[in-house]
Amino acid sequence: MSVINYIYGPISSRRFGQSLGINPMTKKTCNYNCIYCQLGYTHLLTNRLNHFVDVEVILNELDHVLLRNISFDVITICGDGEPTLYDQLESLIDGIKKRTNKPLVMITNGANLYLENVRNALLKCDIVMPSINGYDQLSHLKINRPHKSLDFNKVRQALIDFSKIYKGQLWLEIMVMDKINVHEEAII
Repeated sequence: MSVINYIYGPISSRRFGQSLGINPMTKKTCNYNCIYCQLGYTHLLTNRLNHFVDVEVILNELDHVLLRNISFDVITICGDGEPTLYDQLESLIDGIKKRTNKPLVMITNGANLYLENVRNALLKCDIVMPSINGYDQLSHLKINRPHKSLDFNKVRQALIDFSKIYKGQLWLEIMVMDKINVHEEAII
């Protein structure tokens, strides 16, 4: 039997039913170090796209899993860090789309939507779920503790621009935290 390193599940998801996950990342490589992250502290805080693994390795694992005729509702790209840091993201998405007609979901912090290659890749997904937790630069810094190259206004504007061209379902994920982003100014 083949070793499966980049595919997991399917797992039960409140939002998506049975989700087959794809993790193209190395452990906790992200451009944020969010105070609420379930994975803990970010090991590698970077905003540089990287070649974590050859896309063919992931797609071969997916082929192996699909041959088992496991029932699932969606394929979700997420993982142990920020998946838009994966430099072969568009090739991965294209490869998944060639193999299955199941909806493809991208769970992302949305910070790299200003990059043309990331934007173009995500346009091919059926559902994109970016997070936006801060309402200004200060709350963005406090909650997300981003890589120094990421400015709240740049991230916010990229999300707005993406929403104008994206044809799929765009689901915003917002982590609401007491004393940080629950007051009237944050909500409006």
